[in-house]
Amino acid sequence: MYHKVFGPKSSQLHNMNLILEQIKANGPISRADIARNLSCSKSMVTINIEELIRYGLVKETGKGNSTTGRKSTLLEFNPKSYFLIGADIRPDHFKVIISDLDGNISFTHPFKLRNTNPNYLIPTISRFILLTIERAGIEKTAVLSVGIMVSGIVDPNLGIVKYSALLGWHNPVELAAQVQEAVQLPVYVENDVNALALAEYWLYYNRQTISSIAYIYINKGVGGAYISSGAICQGADFAFAEFGKLIISGDQGPASLESYASFDSLIKRFKIPLKQSRIKALNDYLSINKETAFQLYAFLISCLSQALTIIVAVLNPHIFLLGGGLEFPDNFFRDLIENTRVMLPALPNRTLRIISASLGQEKEALGAAAVALSNTRFKFII
Repeated sequence: MYHKVFGPKSSQLHNMNLILEQIKANGPISRADIARNLSCSKSMVTINIEELIRYGLVKETGKGNSTTGRKSTLLEFNPKSYFLIGADIRPDHFKVIISDLDGNISFTHPFKLRNTNPNYLIPTISRFILLTIERAGIEKTAVLSVGIMVSGIVDPNLGIVKYSALLGWHNPVELAAQVQEAVQLPVYVENDVNALALAEYWLYYNRQTISSIAYIYINKGVGGAYISSGAICQGADFAFAEFGKLIISGDQGPASLESYASFDSLIKRFKIPLKQSRIKALNDYLSINKETAFQLYAFLISCLSQALTIIVAVLNPHIFLLGGGLEFPDNFFRDLIENTRVMLPALPNRTLRIISASLGQEKEALGAAAVALSNTRFKFII
């Protein structure tokens, strides 16, 4: 049976996260310095440090310099105490990686599939996960869990892919349970864009300064995700933040953002001849054909600014990320912010920080690793 693991109480997770952030940012660091930086008691720090050391997440590295009294024991993060498996099984992205707890990829195994029928794909994915662990030379006991990212509607609580048009899955697939039985490790499944947004939050943002992220992914379709305090917002039907379904206005009348701004829609609208139907090919074309690039980026600004206006008004995130691999010129985000701000009320003055996602396509499988981590007792690391 598929089991979903739940971790410690939120207050304990919060304290551990605060302390671990201090160690990751400032280590090697003493307990006293952590308590001073956080303006909390040394006893609270000591209790949580003992837990972190017991878990293997933190290690003592020696003594610090001191002009008075006893030298302090220094602490540092131990990201290689455990490993995460990430499996990206989106079309054109079939890959298994091994990552440490700091998002460093130690092993990558790309592979090809003959077809995406679940009866073929699930045994194949399971075999590649075990093969990746073997070739990486790590003990299976050092693997915390396996995360799988899939395009489509996913019920992460049950580990079921309810529907995936790109994989051709029109009936529910119990993906997590079947892979878990085969590999004998905890396995978790998540929508691909949700997973990518979670990885961005894990690797590049601090929840004390950035607590919410709105993520828009432009590729074959236009996907969306929303991260709040380190957690994916799912919604009642696991379809929260479907930003590509927002209705905007254009020369074809009211229609979804996806119908105007997806990869295929852009190629068709601007009559771009590509030998390969990939974002990289589009980027290469736009880098040479400046006039088409100017028109395409202006069109995207018009489309995205309408969608962002709605998202800001309803969700008011701290930051927007645009992912999917499309490369933007230097002035793109400045113009996008200006266009969006014009459509918002003057007061209150809304936060508008819009930038490119940091994960390159070669590292997108870290989204699956983030899903794996978020379902363990160490989810406070995110």
